[in-house]
Amino acid sequence: MLALPRLARGRALFAALALAGISACQVLPPEQRVGTGAGSVRARTTEKATEVAVLFDRLEPQVLLLLPEARERRVDVWVQELPALYRFAPRAYQDADGFFSESEDRIHLREGAESLERTLAHELVHAHLRGAWRRLPGTIEEGLCDHVSGELCPEARSSLRAGRLSCAAFALGGLTLDLTVRLPESADGEAPRLAYVARLTLDGEAPMEVDPLGVFERQAGLSSSRLSTPQKKAYYGLAYLVARRLVGRVGIEGLHQLCVDARDREEPRVPRDVLLAAAGLGTTPESWRAALEDEFEAGDLQALVRSHPEFLVRTLAEFLGPHAASGAAGLEGVSAELALAGTDTRIELLSIDGLRESLLAYAKAEGPAALAGR
Repeated sequence: MLALPRLARGRALFAALALAGISACQVLPPEQRVGTGAGSVRARTTEKATEVAVLFDRLEPQVLLLLPEARERRVDVWVQELPALYRFAPRAYQDADGFFSESEDRIHLREGAESLERTLAHELVHAHLRGAWRRLPGTIEEGLCDHVSGELCPEARSSLRAGRLSCAAFALGGLTLDLTVRLPESADGEAPRLAYVARLTLDGEAPMEVDPLGVFERQAGLSSSRLSTPQKKAYYGLAYLVARRLVGRVGIEGLHQLCVDARDREEPRVPRDVLLAAAGLGTTPESWRAALEDEFEAGDLQALVRSHPEFLVRTLAEFLGPHAASGAAGLEGVSAELALAGTDTRIELLSIDGLRESLLAYAKAEGPAALAGR
């Protein structure tokens, strides 16, 4: 046996003790375990572990097919109340629905995630972005993971897109919407049909403007990131916009080739200007706002309204006055249209159950007398 010098033995002992300390600080695995084709799933109950294992076995082969350079590997999944690797988890993970630990080859998921399926797909993409993919700069990898997970999980796609694109909009100064309300003609046909128009600006919880080019520099997905939660959401939204445009213009294979080219040139990252050109984006916020407007779909507006109907309810109630005060019957013949300003992207609001119910509940709470006088 090779003997270590005393000083080296001391360092080795310190390193061993440090490693033991780190291991001792790791959280204990969930109790129930179910095997998968490539690893295992652990959860609080066998039912939950089985549910996620079924999702894993369906999603992982699809991720492998989509990503050049992806290879089969062992990946374990822990479903936890709060996703955490260590007992004293970084605050960065407290708002996350999941993360991938490269050191442990393990995905951690929040049991109460809005969509376990989509979150698992997102983290599986992280797990399989190997080789040249490591040349993606900043937060762009997060955007690619969001894009792939949205395509693989269509039931969660609208919610994902609404959240990411609205966050991108908030980073670029807000989302400008046009609201048009048309009231029915009077029963005798004497009164003309009235129309009311309002322009609304929807901002995030903390209105801000973020330099969109920062998405190529800031790594918002790292637990060590010092960005605030609103800033992280902004960069995730901008990264999703960039990824969508890259895939739409050059495909996943084309994006991978840009990474390969950077590797061949021994560049640590794909240059920002190369990605901007491939995505058809400029360097000004105005060019990004124009790209964002092109990306928005009617389904994104519908999902946004379903998630946050309250931002329209009061304005609608004020326009509709006695019609809203009359309950569901008073809304017959009323039209309320919401459009992304300056575009053809528009939706009919009163056909959205969540909004209609919120409007009627608000009118009932305000009282017929209060609304009838408006």
